[in-house]
Amino acid sequence: MQAMTTISTKGHEKEDSNNKQASIAAQDPRRWKALALLSLAQFLVIMDTSIIGVALPAIQQQEKIFFHS
Repeated sequence: MQAMTTISTKGHEKEDSNNKQASIAAQDPRRWKALALLSLAQFLVIMDTSIIGVALPAIQQQEKIFFHS
């Protein structure tokens, strides 16, 4: 009888797994737009930092600003 319970339990676990996958697929589709927006924002931050890192030495020379540590 215990073996039947185990088989039955495994079947329920499988059903629960399928239900979780179905609920994940049925979630709000706006989450993909939010992910795209956040990814774009992160990309712009990285690009801005890179541009500043490249341009800053030229700006310092042009404005004759030197920082000594």
